[in-house]
Amino acid sequence: MVSVSAVVVTYNRLDLLKECLAALLGQSYSLAHLIVIDNHSDAPTQTYLKQLGAKIDYVRLKENIGGAGGFYSGIKYFAEKTNDDFIWLMDDDTIPDKNALNALVAAYKAKPATGFLASNPKWVDGTPAIMNVPVVAHPLWTSALNADSHLIEISRASFVSVMTNRAVVLKLGLPIRQFFIWGDDTEYTERITQQYKAYLVPDSLVTHKMKLNRGVNILEDDSARADRYFYAYRNRLYNSRRRSRKEVIHYYIQFTSTTLHLLFGHSKHRWHKLRVIFSGMLAGISFHPKIEFPNVK
Repeated sequence: MVSVSAVVVTYNRLDLLKECLAALLGQSYSLAHLIVIDNHSDAPTQTYLKQLGAKIDYVRLKENIGGAGGFYSGIKYFAEKTNDDFIWLMDDDTIPDKNALNALVAAYKAKPATGFLASNPKWVDGTPAIMNVPVVAHPLWTSALNADSHLIEISRASFVSVMTNRAVVLKLGLPIRQFFIWGDDTEYTERITQQYKAYLVPDSLVTHKMKLNRGVNILEDDSARADRYFYAYRNRLYNSRRRSRKEVIHYYIQFTSTTLHLLFGHSKHRWHKLRVIFSGMLAGISFHPKIEFPNVK
């Protein structure tokens, strides 16, 4: 049997975290390690995780360094502190089906040269989780995303249940922690598919318990969440630059469209939102983070 470490990144969502960890501990394919990266949550989360004792590897960070920093820390811990073969990544609001890991391991055995595998992400009502549906490598296959009997080649996925192996991590490095939130999973999985094939595993079902089943859109989002879109616009420009000039042009077309909607539409707090996206875009022009590697002899 191959050994698997699961990494869960959490921050002040104790009820969801409890459900996530219970689902992981109840997998039909047993985990070798369950690594919980705590982004400096408040006392209730810290107390609960300490009570779990040897059931988990508890890593509490000194400050909240975002989801990107959390996954960076989790993969680094996996590479440096365990000898496990595979690492399975997810947020604390991801609830895997009992057989989710078993399906991933079976798929890896069928495709041993795979760079990563992604689970089939659903929302609470069973429909696809909009912001987590993997991007297919061949657009004509989009209609097959919910098929039950075969793997579907993909070009990128979110960290809502992605599994890769030790060799890939050691060769390609860690996620970019400076992303803070949004886009780190896009960059990392695309980095992998530049050298390996990757697949969606339809039988590996997970539920992403987001409050609303929608994508990332500052026009629709609450003004209280507007500041985080700095990272969305900065990181998206970085990822576009890394792909091609065509992607950069597409980025600026979308940026212009959003700007016009904010200026002439009925969006509340338009000036605050405009400041956020402009500062993110400008930061993205000079954003050149370095890829780091785990310290493994």
